[in-house]
Amino acid sequence: MKKSLKIVIRKKFLSFFLLFTCFFLPLLSFAQAYEILKCCNLDRDYTHVDPKLSKCAKDTVVGPPGGEGDCKVDDITGNPYEETEYWGTCCLLETIYDVTDWIFYILLAVVVLLGIISGILFMTAGGDPGKVETARKLLIYLIVGLVVAVMAKMIPSIVLTVIA
Repeated sequence: MKKSLKIVIRKKFLSFFLLFTCFFLPLLSFAQAYEILKCCNLDRDYTHVDPKLSKCAKDTVVGPPGGEGDCKVDDITGNPYEETEYWGTCCLLETIYDVTDWIFYILLAVVVLLGIISGILFMTAGGDPGKVETARKLLIYLIVGLVVAVMAKMIPSIVLTVIA
């Protein structure tokens, strides 16, 4: 290997290592500081998925039988508390829906931004083949991003099909 290539690889490794230690390791320590609740507030209805999930209705708080102290407090959400053996499945489905919703919204924002940039590049190209090619590539990225965003919305349905 050339000496300059080794230096570049070392710099990249060092920058990745610094980024990891400065940003991600503190996140791990903060994640350990929170107490895990053994219940969750449902924003969606999962009663149609499986008869076992009959208590996993919309706007309820589900938790294990015999529940923990914090879970039975309804005055924060105002939602009724339901005890079920399958509360973990309901909370997992709720988390999957929440994560995929966030991915969908972020990707839609990126797609809109790419569309605006691509349109500006097309309008200001003035016959320059380089700018037109760049704008076309951005349009392709826009379409790929839109497909990925739609796929992110389909993941919960696939998980529900596998579980049920």
